[in-house]
Amino acid sequence: MVAPRRSRRSQQPPPPQDEEKPKKIDSSKANQEEEEEEDLEEEKFQFSFSEEKLTSKECAQKMDEFQSREELLSYVHPDELNRFTVKSFIGRNGQPMKCFNCTRKYTSASGFLAHLKKCEKTPSNEPDEATLYRRSPSLWLKVDRKEQKVVLNQIAGADNECFVTGCSKKFGTQNALIGHLKKCVKPEYFLYKNRAADFRKLEQKIKMKYIREAITANNGSAECLGCSREFSHSYGLSYHLERCNVEKSEQPWRCYRCGFHATVNESRTHLDECNRDKEASMLDSMDSILEFEGKTDFEISIEAKRRKHDAPRATPRKDGTTLYRYRKSTVNREFNGVVSLADQRKYEAECSKYFESWKTKSLEVPFSNRLTKIGKPQWKPEAASSPRIFARKSVTVVPRKVEGLQHTIPAGVRIAARESVDIESTTVAYCGAPINAIKVAPGKIDDTYDVICVSTFADENDLDSDSSIVQFWKHRINNERSELKLWFLLSLPFRGTVLSTTWLQKHSPSDPDLVGFVAFSTSKGEVLIYRIDSKNTGIGIGIVTAEPNIILKLGNMEKKADYSMMNTTIKVEGEEVDVPDIDESLIPIIKISWCSQNGGRLLAGIDALGAVLIWDLDGDGDGDRNPIRKIEDDWQSPPSDIAWLDAEHIVMGFREKLAKVINVNSWEVKMEENTIKTAGTRVHTDPRIVESFFTFQSEYTAFPYPNATSVSYVNMDVDSKMLVLCPTANTHQLMTWDVAMCPTVGTLLSCGVDGRLLASATGRLLRRGRHSFFANRNLMTLTRRRIQKDPSNISDILKQVKNEDSSLDKTNKEPLEESLADYDAVCSKMWLEMTFDEPFEPVRPEISCRDQRIESLNCVDTNVDPNYPVSFTGGEAGLLFAVPSKLIIRNNFKV
Repeated sequence: MVAPRRSRRSQQPPPPQDEEKPKKIDSSKANQEEEEEEDLEEEKFQFSFSEEKLTSKECAQKMDEFQSREELLSYVHPDELNRFTVKSFIGRNGQPMKCFNCTRKYTSASGFLAHLKKCEKTPSNEPDEATLYRRSPSLWLKVDRKEQKVVLNQIAGADNECFVTGCSKKFGTQNALIGHLKKCVKPEYFLYKNRAADFRKLEQKIKMKYIREAITANNGSAECLGCSREFSHSYGLSYHLERCNVEKSEQPWRCYRCGFHATVNESRTHLDECNRDKEASMLDSMDSILEFEGKTDFEISIEAKRRKHDAPRATPRKDGTTLYRYRKSTVNREFNGVVSLADQRKYEAECSKYFESWKTKSLEVPFSNRLTKIGKPQWKPEAASSPRIFARKSVTVVPRKVEGLQHTIPAGVRIAARESVDIESTTVAYCGAPINAIKVAPGKIDDTYDVICVSTFADENDLDSDSSIVQFWKHRINNERSELKLWFLLSLPFRGTVLSTTWLQKHSPSDPDLVGFVAFSTSKGEVLIYRIDSKNTGIGIGIVTAEPNIILKLGNMEKKADYSMMNTTIKVEGEEVDVPDIDESLIPIIKISWCSQNGGRLLAGIDALGAVLIWDLDGDGDGDRNPIRKIEDDWQSPPSDIAWLDAEHIVMGFREKLAKVINVNSWEVKMEENTIKTAGTRVHTDPRIVESFFTFQSEYTAFPYPNATSVSYVNMDVDSKMLVLCPTANTHQLMTWDVAMCPTVGTLLSCGVDGRLLASATGRLLRRGRHSFFANRNLMTLTRRRIQKDPSNISDILKQVKNEDSSLDKTNKEPLEESLADYDAVCSKMWLEMTFDEPFEPVRPEISCRDQRIESLNCVDTNVDPNYPVSFTGGEAGLLFAVPSKLIIRNNFKV
């Protein structure tokens, strides 16, 4: 037998016996420990219930004097209870302490106190062992085998009678009774066999306890109480029991937002309420975060920045600002949204309140001195002949879908220039040429007719002409029918092409004849301002002309390095060529915006060189010819759009797809937004209803369909430098051309190259809005169609080409389809299908994508009638549409 290996200590040889010395007992440590224990026991502690200090032993003695929990709590102060209990356990020298109410014992102060708070038993109502086991026979399954006979003596006594309810068998020995109990006692779960409804009434914790006991006692599986299915996992069996033989509407349901438990029948009602509560609580929590944004000692945790579900995500930026972004998936893109009429009424009432507040504030600000001095216009009839575009008829409009390929133009409507027709609930007028601006005047004619200013190009091929004609249409609702009539035509001879149009959005109840002040920017570097009155406008004359009330010009630029490229020498094919001098005062002004917060005193614009222009109508000196001009080196790309945010700030969109908010007094950049696939080249503001700006024409996205571009609202605060990006449901394919807002009902309108007019509304646009409101509607869709060849001829051609030898002359083959771009070709071979409230399905254009995009809607604006809002849109086909834009909400829920 191999001896066990000794440790290194045991390997050392022991000293000889004669040299062995008696070991000295180091009693210093032992004495020290005993002294510390004695000191701890003898140390005295002060308590409020005793005038003298108590030792640990005295605390233990005092604890034994208490007869109930109530007596202990009434005698010892709650703040001293924990310390008193700890000292009592120290004084007991490890002896356990029994609960006042039950028979449980504890050796630690923390366990004793935790149990004392939960224990509800009293010695008077505590049942004996026999009663407990007769009430719950399944307790027998937990009794240890060694203790079974001891427990049976307390339960069954000398009779050895079975204690299971419904069984009264008696046995001669305890062993026989124990063997019987193995078969007779079952887990509590099986007592509910064929009583699944009663089992479902139990508390969830008790149900899960019974299920686990049943699976453990039944060798890892248990059968359903209502059917024969077996389950090996407690959660699977619990889920099945809640739904077994239960109707779908009464089955349990749990809210994925807040965890609320209900039935399937109640789920829809709860989701409607929960969505409103969720949005409101989210906005409240976001406001609390934004409230601290200005404090330097506040930092947002990473967990708070990454919010779940429909809450915005927060991202700190390099410039010190914080960007909050809603996910685009949170926008409800279902037709008409999932809202009720009550939600819509509440939202529109809030919008109407904001609009009325804006009107009140607008009345407090008078018109600028320059505009006040303008008298009523003196119109003169135009002597020149009517332009040839007014002798045209429009392309055929078919108010329905035409299925399949067509060899001829289907039956439809062709509208004469300057005339209008009703198609279903929409009024359509023909302006004669592609439309480049549609703006609705702030005032009305006789408080009845809305005035719509429409500017067009000369024709579809001539985008730059020497003269322009601006059309003024009037519109009203008569017995819920839309009426659109031409009011008059304003000729602008030798002024160039009108590139941008804007009204001064300001009301004047003191001057009922005033419709508004309108400004036109032209391709010859001028801004023409006219006063439009409801009287003496030459109605019935046709084309009228008048000198502009105010003409704003560019003047000559200062010679700076920024403009040295205009007068220089370049090389063309190796030879130097002098670039001719450019008349700097004739640079086209591509966009203008008029500030209403200061009574129209400031007007901003952008010229074709990328310079920002600011005219002060009340300025001293030659301000009309020398505006403030700014081109900054750090802009990196030329601006493409401009709008007034308030009296001191402008918003600019850049071709690099970013937006900047700039102070016009200091030219300091207050805010910059360049989020990819959100920030665009165009911006839009509407102080009548929203405090910030919209941005569009961003990068393409694949959501919700390929080559999509959407409109986003940038809710910003200049002082705190905080941004909240709110996506909208206005999404177009390829390009969004223009947006507008109806301030009285809060509807956002947009039009695009895909021929759609969209309307949407969301409570996120309102100032500190608390409306979880989403609604959208595809108001109108224009689809471009063209005639096709006879399919039989095409099949013959394909067969012929297949049989021909490739060496044959290619001139004998069928030529490709021609591109239709001229007016005559378009009208003879193409038509427009006009549909309403149709879901959008992206499709490829038929045959040629080089055809004129007559379906493109370039401009949109709206009236301010809260009862019957109408949007006005038009584009490449020269058609002006007056479309009712009320968001019709399906009343799916109880109001």
